[in-house]
Amino acid sequence: AAATILAAATILIVFFQPVVGWNIELVVSTQAADAYGGEPFSTQPIIIVNNRQGILQSTFLGRVTVQSITNDDYVKFEPVWKTGEVIPIKDGDNTLISEIVVNGQAIFSGLGIDAAGEGYRLKFVLYDEYDIIMGSVIGEEFSVQVGQPYKLGMIVPPEMAYGGSPFGNQPVLAIQDRGGNVVATVNEGHVSVQLQSGPDGAMLRCKNDDGFTVPIKDGFAAFSDLFVNEKGSHYSLRFNTDLPLDAATEVISNDFSVGIGPP
Repeated sequence: AAATILAAATILIVFFQPVVGWNIELVVSTQAADAYGGEPFSTQPIIIVNNRQGILQSTFLGRVTVQSITNDDYVKFEPVWKTGEVIPIKDGDNTLISEIVVNGQAIFSGLGIDAAGEGYRLKFVLYDEYDIIMGSVIGEEFSVQVGQPYKLGMIVPPEMAYGGSPFGNQPVLAIQDRGGNVVATVNEGHVSVQLQSGPDGAMLRCKNDDGFTVPIKDGFAAFSDLFVNEKGSHYSLRFNTDLPLDAATEVISNDFSVGIGPP
């Protein structure tokens, strides 16, 4: 009889055990805004830790992580980076940028996204001092605009080369912003090419005598009819632009090989 009473009591205790939720609510008090590729957001987000009654939890100990998502809450892994820190690794939650909660607030600084695009939202997740998830919140939608011209970048490298025949893939370069986005509004300046390395006696040639320098149009500089005369390995090309830029005005291609062409 005693065992029956104990079992019944245990059942009652389990049945009436309350489900306790965290009395925590995250609020985005300042939204990320004024974003340009490769540059820190002009307006950095601020997250407030309240309880569900809206009272600031000034003694809360923990941190808030941030990542980019799409509108349907599927993780859109364009890394959110912070100036001076390592860019997060894909799907590595422990590598996400985080900010310590101080006086009930996580005040972010130096955050940015490289890839220009629309429909970005930031998801913030709150962890306590024991790394237990306490809650999350998603910010408002924003766009990352293409920034100002910053550097010369390689879009299509020279490939599929055979002696005496034009490269199968002709080089294409572009004027990029800090995030590597093509600045399509650039319609001035030129890009020139010359042989950087190759076997002795090798020469870079072009079927068009003027083809070693091409104009920049809509941000791109596209070469055509380039080839080299000798088979061999460890070829590379050097590209320069006369457009004044804050960063790289010279790009050297990866090494490539030139095979024996058709008879």
